[in-house]
Amino acid sequence: SSDKYNNSQLWVTDGTPQGTILVADPDPLENTIEFNSEFIVINGVAYFYVDSSSPEKKGIWRSDGTKDGTFILQSFEQVGANLDNIGTEKLLVTVSDGTRGAEPAIYDINTQSWTFLADINTADPATDFLTGGSWAGYQANLGEKILFTARSSDKYNNSQLWVTDGTP
Repeated sequence: SSDKYNNSQLWVTDGTPQGTILVADPDPLENTIEFNSEFIVINGVAYFYVDSSSPEKKGIWRSDGTKDGTFILQSFEQVGANLDNIGTEKLLVTVSDGTRGAEPAIYDINTQSWTFLADINTADPATDFLTGGSWAGYQANLGEKILFTARSSDKYNNSQLWVTDGTP
């Protein structure tokens, strides 16, 4: 839902009016907060992308449906809206850390760490936003692997088909 500032908010429900409660409003004074991805649930925790003009709020979030269990995992300069899980331990996202364009990265739930899989499109994001980064997307979950498309850095900027098991 949204408040008077058109902020998106995170709610949880058990299907009853009494059991419907506000879990999080990432920035109650920010009018550009949006939840821009589907929720991926792994081991009872939802992972999702929040877009914001506040850099510290823009990134990958997690929620277990409680206020204390809802927080940002990592803020990123750019985040693609595609999220998917690899098994029950890894989350695949497309993000930019500011030193490279938006590229596929893995969040390991057990170690709570981030790893970039590959710098597929090596164009400089500082000089060419559209070609800086592969913007991996169109994912198909194959259980312990994910099939996805990513733009190459060839002269045609073509999309190619890639597969990952979550290791670089």
